[in-house]
Amino acid sequence: MSLDELIEKIREFKEKEKINFEAQEDLAVAIMHLISLEEHFYFTYEKTKKEEYLDLIEKVRNIRKDAMTKIIKEPEGELWCCSKHILGAVYRFFEVGEKLFSEGKKDEAKSFYESAYELFNLFFGLKFNIIKIEDIKEIKEKNKLQQVIEKLIDCCNE
Repeated sequence: MSLDELIEKIREFKEKEKINFEAQEDLAVAIMHLISLEEHFYFTYEKTKKEEYLDLIEKVRNIRKDAMTKIIKEPEGELWCCSKHILGAVYRFFEVGEKLFSEGKKDEAKSFYESAYELFNLFFGLKFNIIKIEDIKEIKEKNKLQQVIEKLIDCCNE
């Protein structure tokens, strides 16, 4: 599928679905933070052995699961878990990039930022069914998926 065909598919999708894409993007970022909170409470429990951190994990997990139902409506196969792991990886790559950037390792940081953004675009491509798994193999240009998703989600276009 060419870039022009994908962009046309997006245009048709946006007209048909009437979805607030910017809110979906914000929700995805919130889910990333919830995943991170679960991880931090887990490690804090392991370091302190205080049971209340396990309770916090459960509370945050339930909030995250509820948020996931709003972003992943009818998951096919393992798409729910894949989505959770993609979003978790996006956040972690971003954090690694932030740490490298603060150490003055800008080129290394950019590599992690690019990987995070590529995964973020993959998540939305799969979420909105704009791309199919088999299409991913066909996307030879690295920026093609990014261009497609940017046409779909433009947070500055209110």
